[in-house]
Amino acid sequence: MDRNSLCVLALALVNTLSGCTHKLDREKEVAELSVSTPISQAWWKELNDSELDNLIHTALDMNLSIKSAEARLLSYHYQLLNHESKLYPEVGASFSQDFQRGNFEKIHVIDESELGRIGLDARWDMDLFGKLKLSAKSQEYTYFEQEQRLEQAKLTLVTELAKTWYDLIEQRRKEHIISNQLNNAKKILAIGEQRYAMGLGSISVVLRQKQLINDLQSDLVNSKKEQKIIAKTVNVLRGQEPNTPINMSRLSIPNIHSMPHSGIPANLLENHPSVKAAWYRYQSKSYLAKSMNKNRLPNIIITSDASKTSRDWNESFEIWKVGLGIKIDVPLFDMGRRVSEYKRHKALEEQALHEYTESVLETMLSVEMALIQEQTQNEQLVITQSQITKAQRVLDIELVKYSQGNLPFLDVLSAQEKLLRFQQREVEEQSQLIKRRITLYRSLGTGLQSS
Repeated sequence: MDRNSLCVLALALVNTLSGCTHKLDREKEVAELSVSTPISQAWWKELNDSELDNLIHTALDMNLSIKSAEARLLSYHYQLLNHESKLYPEVGASFSQDFQRGNFEKIHVIDESELGRIGLDARWDMDLFGKLKLSAKSQEYTYFEQEQRLEQAKLTLVTELAKTWYDLIEQRRKEHIISNQLNNAKKILAIGEQRYAMGLGSISVVLRQKQLINDLQSDLVNSKKEQKIIAKTVNVLRGQEPNTPINMSRLSIPNIHSMPHSGIPANLLENHPSVKAAWYRYQSKSYLAKSMNKNRLPNIIITSDASKTSRDWNESFEIWKVGLGIKIDVPLFDMGRRVSEYKRHKALEEQALHEYTESVLETMLSVEMALIQEQTQNEQLVITQSQITKAQRVLDIELVKYSQGNLPFLDVLSAQEKLLRFQQREVEEQSQLIKRRITLYRSLGTGLQSS
């Protein structure tokens, strides 16, 4: 081979390696984009809560657990590239330059020499029976599984953040109700004190009303304390410092959409992250078992190298050494090690299949339970709202009778406590209702409108 031919070969090799480098850079860019993509089904938008929407977008970008999961997914991506690279030849180049200087005592001559070497070497596992392809396919499904694990982590984060957010709103509403009840209690106290001053009431009436006011003030302090604790939790979930202020204007819990008349499609569960992750895990174990089965078959590896050694690089560039080798690995006797390894992976494949089936059943169960809990909670809320209407009417009537001296104060006090209890229960049940719907969204892995 002349000098020009070798230069052409070298340039082709450099171009090939550059193309591989460009491909790896492009794969890295795609991987970084894929791990930062938000979850596909933004079910929280069905709640029509812009403040929650902003919190969730911040959490998906800043939450440290999500960032950790994204970094883990990126590591699996490069692990996949590593497995796929074994399907192609491996080419390397080497260059060396040696300098020697010697002193011959008898003839008093110093000898100097230079020796240079340049070489190329290549190695290719032919994968005659597809063992490496099956192994790469197994790693690909492992990567898909980790993608779904990331989706599941995001789904868990969004669910927890949404529930915590509505816990905060619940405490704000309780504070508002307690403040109103406190104002009403103070007005009733003024009436009681006036009647006592006129000799129409007893001191026990005034003391009982003051005791109720003290209880309300204590509840108000507890509500404000709970708000501070929950706000810190919200900040940590969205990846912020605990004391970061939260811009919050909402005081009401949004109304949820009714269940679709057509019900929930049965095939919707196939898209749940936990179900898809279990399926991809089964596929990964299946391909890995097939790869282990091929490991018992012969394997062929081709190696080649070309090198030139010269004392003067200005001489003609002629390769003086070219090597080509073929290595055939044939397993003959290993005391059943390869067979045992194959059977072990077949057992892992069967285990993954059972885990996938169990994942489907558990997802179905969680959806059914979420539906029942939401329906029951909705019925209970309707009853409580009816009780509030009646309790308010009773209190209004008894206040009029008490102011006229036709009713003992104990009945008014009892009516106040009942109304307060029903109003606080309504807030708790509205909060529970929307959290039941959030649990349903998590069980489905998507929203009802998306389904």
